Parts: sequence; structure tokens; C-alpha cells
Amino acid sequence: MAPEPVTPAPAYCKPVKDADGRYVCAVCGFRDTANPDRPFRRQCPGGRPATMPAMHRRAWSVTAALGQFVADRLHFVGKAEYARRLAICDRCEHRDGDWCRACGCSLTVKAKGRVWQCTFHRWHPGGEDMVARGRPHTYIRTADLVAEAERLAEFLPEDLTAVIGVARSGMIPAAAIAAKLHLPLFAMPPEGPVVDCGAGFRLKDTREQLGDGQLARPLVVDDTICAGVALGRARKALARDLPGATIRTAVIYSTPHNVGLADYVAVALPVPHWLEWNLYNSSLVCGAAFDLDGVIHGHRGRPMQLPRRTPVLAIVTARLQRERPATVRWLRKWGVRYRRLIMGPWNTLADRDQPGVVAQWKADVYRELTGASLYVESEPGLAREIAHRSKKRTLCPRTGEVFTP
Repeated sequence: MAPEPVTPAPAYCKPVKDADGRYVCAVCGFRDTANPDRPFRRQCPGGRPATMPAMHRRAWSVTAALGQFVADRLHFVGKAEYARRLAICDRCEHRDGDWCRACGCSLTVKAKGRVWQCTFHRWHPGGEDMVARGRPHTYIRTADLVAEAERLAEFLPEDLTAVIGVARSGMIPAAAIAAKLHLPLFAMPPEGPVVDCGAGFRLKDTREQLGDGQLARPLVVDDTICAGVALGRARKALARDLPGATIRTAVIYSTPHNVGLADYVAVALPVPHWLEWNLYNSSLVCGAAFDLDGVIHGHRGRPMQLPRRTPVLAIVTARLQRERPATVRWLRKWGVRYRRLIMGPWNTLADRDQPGVVAQWKADVYRELTGASLYVESEPGLAREIAHRSKKRTLCPRTGEVFTP
């Protein structure tokens, strides 16, 4: 008796995020237009995408691309880079003549602009393996910044002679990269020339070997890039101060549409997102309320985060009213700026510690707080409950979770 024929298992789509943070099949280009932000499971035809992106998406992409091109001062790539990009497209399953069926663009046009990048980041020097795809509604911790900087170091060219950090936030990843590659570290302040950060005895031989050529092939590093203003200013200043130098740029986090503004990028991170080293002294605090203990106030009376630049909208704490004088003194001592200090309404700890009481009270305060679009809560369980009850976004720094209603 002849064996029954074996039916091969169906091949399923491989959903990946495009530059807009929406899911598209990496094989056939299918998009679930009804739920673009969710990964899908469907049988994949395995060939070229059947259709181009919808006309409204193509129109939006063209408009955004023109804005990026103008922001990049109409920079074109050289002939060699142009040929390299098209050669990559020749091997791509999404190419159909002069068109890319993943993004809907004319390849011979798109490949010319320095800022324009492949939807799957395949044009970058490190390839699509270099640029990780981040998720929106994400809280990025400083430890994540350092880890991604160290990962990016593996994709950097071997002939670098120095690392220059764009002060101040850019110094964090710059120091991590310089330490990993054993290179001299410099700082680039906004108002002045490059500053040598010095080094210990371990770098003495390297500095002597490089001599006057320490800044011949520097890497300029910043933490993030959005419109590319700070990095562009640094590149222009270095080109003026270091004539003849080969200057490369790197950022750790970039919005997906602006990945092409830097030579090396670690993560394409859609908005909205929040950065630990930036959030507490940014303009975002004007619309944010913060828990006190576990967010601003740490163990043994030491601070954890210090909002000193712009007053936060409110500090909402479950401490009792009798602790207000001591709380105000501590905040004044550490220079914490705030508009309102909202403390618990309970008379005793027993009243406060009833199940669900604190979560409901904080959710009510947050919901009624005019102008509040973010609450930062130290306890993950409370953060989840507050988001659910208030129907507003809540962030927990301890776990890095962002809870949305």
C-alpha cells in the first residue's frame, strides 16, 4: 500500500516593524490595515508583495521624506554609496523594477538622499542587524543606553582614532564606546571646541602611538536624534575645526524616519518614549505627576531622581498630611521644583493601608489633575491599577513598564 502523500506545513508570514512602527511581512509585504500595530498570523504566499502600500500612506511617506531631506540640507550620497544601496535592493525580495513594494518609493530616487533609508534598515553600514527595532510607549533606562552603546561598538569601523561625546547626554554612550574600543575620549560642548577628557595610564601607549592624529578619524556620539539639530551642529563645527578629518556620527536611539541622519544607529525607536536620563529635567514634566517615595525620594533619605530644571506639575504621595513639613524641607534641601504637593487625605496609617485605597485615591487625583498626561509610580502593581482606574498612561521606572489604558 503506497504511503499517503505528506502535506507540507504551511509557511506563515514573518511580521516585522517598518519605519513607522507598523507591522509588515518581511517576505510578502502584507499589512493588516485593521490592526497595524499588532503582529499577525496568516499563511504567506512567499512571493513578492501583491500590492503597493495604499495611496494615502505613500503620500504621507513622500511628504515626510521631503521634510527630512530639507532638514538634512539637501545632502545627496556619493556615487559609490548610491551604487551600494541599489546593489542591496537588487537582492531584495521587495524590489519590483524601479519600485519598492514595501515602502512604495522609487528606488533610483530614494537611494540618492543621505537621510532616506531602507524600510528594513538594510542600507546602513552595519546592515539590518545593526539597527534594532524599538517599541513605542517605552521607558528606556540608563543601563539600556549603555548596553546598546556597547552593542553598537561591534558595528563601528576599525580605523577610528577617538570618540567625541556631544555634551551632556551624549557623554554616557561615548564613554561606554571609548572604553570598549580603548580609544581617547573627548567632549563636544555646545558653546566651545572639543575638550580632551584625559585618560589613565592604560591609554598612554595608544595616545603616544596616535600622536597628533588622535582626531584624524573621530566618531561623534549622541544619545538620541530626532530632528538632527544638535548632531548636525556638532558635525559642522568639527568640519570647521578639524579640516581634513574623516568624521563619522553615531546615535543610540533615533526616531525611525531619521535613522539616516547618522552614520551608525543602534535602535530605531518610535514615539512616544521616555528616557530615564532625560525625563526628569525635560519639558515633559510640565504635564507629568510623580510619586515621591521610590521615584524622587530613595532609601536612607537620599534622592533617586531630581527634577531641578522645570517644576513638575505635581508630586502625588500617599504620605499623611502630618509629614508635610518634613517632606517640604527635604524637597527644598535637594532643590526639587514642583507646582503642587498633594498628600494623602487619611488620618491614620490603618485607614491608608486598606486594600485598593491608595490605588483608587491616586487614580482619582491623576484623572482630575488638569494637564496631567503621565503619572510616574514606583510600585508596578499600583502603576497598573492607576492606569486601569484613571484611564490614563502610567509609568513604572522600577520595571521600565508603561501601562496604557
